[in-house]
Amino acid sequence: MIGSTVAEILTRLSEAEARPASGVARRAAGARRALCNLACDEAAKAAIVDAIPQLVALLSGGPESKAAASAAQALHNLASGDAGAAAIIDADAIPQLVALLSGWPESQAAASAAWALRNLACVEAGRAAIVAAGAIQQLVALLRGGPKFEAAEAAAGALWNLACDDASRAAVIEAGAVPPLVALLRGGPASKAAASAAWALWNLTGNDASSAAVIKAGAIPPLVALLGGEPESTAAEQAAKVLRKLANGDASRAVIIETGAIPQLVALLGGGPASMPAAQAAWVLRKLARDTAGAAAIVDADAIPQLVALLSGGTESQAAASAAGALCNLACDDAGRAAIIDADIAPLVALLVLLRGGPASKAAEYAARALDILACDDARKAAIVAADAIPPLVELLSCGPASKAAKRAAGALDCLASDTHTTAAVLEEVARTTADCSFCSSLHAKLRNSASEQLQAVVYEGTDAAALEHSIILARAVPLEKSVIDHAVERLREVMRRDALGLGSLEPPNEFMCPITLEKMRGVPPPPPLPPSPLASHAALPSRLPSLRHRPGGGVRRLLVRAVRYQTDDRRRQPREPVHPRAAPAGRARAEPLPEEAHLGVRRERTGCGGNGVQAARRDRGEPSPAAGCGQRAG
Repeated sequence: MIGSTVAEILTRLSEAEARPASGVARRAAGARRALCNLACDEAAKAAIVDAIPQLVALLSGGPESKAAASAAQALHNLASGDAGAAAIIDADAIPQLVALLSGWPESQAAASAAWALRNLACVEAGRAAIVAAGAIQQLVALLRGGPKFEAAEAAAGALWNLACDDASRAAVIEAGAVPPLVALLRGGPASKAAASAAWALWNLTGNDASSAAVIKAGAIPPLVALLGGEPESTAAEQAAKVLRKLANGDASRAVIIETGAIPQLVALLGGGPASMPAAQAAWVLRKLARDTAGAAAIVDADAIPQLVALLSGGTESQAAASAAGALCNLACDDAGRAAIIDADIAPLVALLVLLRGGPASKAAEYAARALDILACDDARKAAIVAADAIPPLVELLSCGPASKAAKRAAGALDCLASDTHTTAAVLEEVARTTADCSFCSSLHAKLRNSASEQLQAVVYEGTDAAALEHSIILARAVPLEKSVIDHAVERLREVMRRDALGLGSLEPPNEFMCPITLEKMRGVPPPPPLPPSPLASHAALPSRLPSLRHRPGGGVRRLLVRAVRYQTDDRRRQPREPVHPRAAPAGRARAEPLPEEAHLGVRRERTGCGGNGVQAARRDRGEPSPAAGCGQRAG
C-alpha cells in the first residue's frame, strides 16, 4: 500500500513539472508534503528507497524547481540511515544534488540539497563522491549568505562532516571556508547557523596549522560571545569545544583570557554534572589553568566551588572528569592550591569518589594527580588521610607502571607516608590488596623500612604468635629478604610450640638457650681470669711433704694426694700404680706409714714390733696396743 502511495505521489510531481497549471500545482504541493512526511517515517523508508531513481530524476528540475526541492528534502531524510545513504550514492544522486547548490542562498532547493549532502558526508564513500563532484566551493559560496539563511546553516553542516578526515579538511581550508564560517559565528547564541559554523570549525581545528588559520581569521571573540547563551545552548557547547582545541597554544590561551572568556565559562559550570556545556567549559578551564595568569583569573572568578560541585557527577561523568583536571592544574599554582586548601575537606572527599573509577578512568587519573599535588602540603596531609584516601589510592596501584593513574597514586602515597603511623597504614593496605608498589622506589623503600622495624620488634618480643604472623605477612608484601622472613617464620614456629605445650607467655629458663650468642660476643672484652683454687695454692699444702717410699710390690703411692684426702678421716685405700720395671724388690721395701703419719712428717722407720713412734701415735688415737706375742713377751 505504501509503495502505491509513493508511486502516486511521484506521478503527481512529474505532472506538475510537465503542466504547471494551477490545479496541478496545488495537487503537487500536497504531494511534496506527503513525500517529505513519508521519508521521515521509518516504516515507509523501505518503500521510498525503491523509488530513489525517480527522486533523482526529479532533481534535474534545477534550483528553482519546487519538485527538485521536495525530492532533495526526501533524499535528505532517507540519507539519515546507512542503507538509504548507500542507495542514494549508488543511484549517482550526488552530482545532481551538487548542481542544485548553484542557486542563491535563499533557494529552498539549494538548502535541501545541502542538507542531503550533510547526511551523505557522514560516510566515507559519500565524502569522497562529494569532494570529487566539486561541492566544496559551492558550499563555501552558500556560507556567504549569512546566518539568516537556511542554506548557509545547511552548508556549514555539510562542511562540518566533510572536515572529518585530513584530505577533506585541507580541501575545505584551501577553499577559503574559515572566514565565512567565522562570520556565521556572529549570529549569536540563538542562531542555528552559528552553532553549525562552530561545529565545522571544531573539525577544522584538527591540527596546529588549521588552528592557526582559525585564530588568524579572528574566531576567538565571536566564540567567546557564543558562550553567553543558555547553559544548555548548543551554540555555547560547540563554542566551548572549539575554544578547548584552540587553547593548546600559549598565545591562543592568552587571547582567550584577555577576551573575557573565563567568567562566561564559569557561568556555564552552573549547568551541573549532567550538562555537556558545563563539561566542555570545565575542559577549557583545565587548559587555561596551565598558565599563572589563567589560574589567577579562574580563582578570582570563584570557579573552585563550581568545579567541586561538578565532581559529584561520579566516575562516569565527563563534567566530573574535566572538573578534576581543572582542579589538578589549579593545584599546581600557589594561588590555586591555597584556594583549594581553603575550601576545607569538600574537594578532597569529592576527589576520592572519582578514584573509585579505576585505572582506566580519566577522572581517577586527574583526581590522583590532584591529591598528589595537595599531599605535598603538610597542612593537607592529615586531612587527606582522615578522608580515608589511602584505600582508593592503593587500589590504583594494581595497574602497574604503565598506568598514569597508578603513577599519580603512588606519588600521592609517597607524600602521605611521611610519618610512622601513616606509613604503617599504607603498608597495611598494600598487604591487604597485595598491590605492587615497586615501580615507585621512594614509596617502596619507606614501606620496606616500616615492615622491617615491625618485624624486628615482634621477633625480639617473641611471645605473641598472632602479632608475629601478621608482621610476617607485612614483610612478604613488600617484600623483605628471604633470610629475614625465614628467621621470623622459625621464631613463629617456636612460639607456637610453646603455646601448644601450654607454656603461654612464661619466660623460658636459662638452660633453654645459650646466653652466649654471636651478637653478644661481638665487641665484648674477654672475661677476667678466675681466682686461684684453694687446692692449687701452695699455702694450703703441708709445709713438709713426705718423701716417696718404696712399697712392697714395687709400686709408688702418691702420698700428697692421700694426705689431703685422709684429712676427712676417710681410710679408703688409694689405687696403686703399676709396678715399675726398675722398682726395688719386695724384700727391701719398708712398712707403709699411716696417712696421718705421712701428713705430720713422722719418720716411719721400723724400730721393732711396737716402736715408740708408732705406739705413741696409736695411743693418741685411742687404739689398743697390739696383742701379746706381736713384739712383747708373755708373762
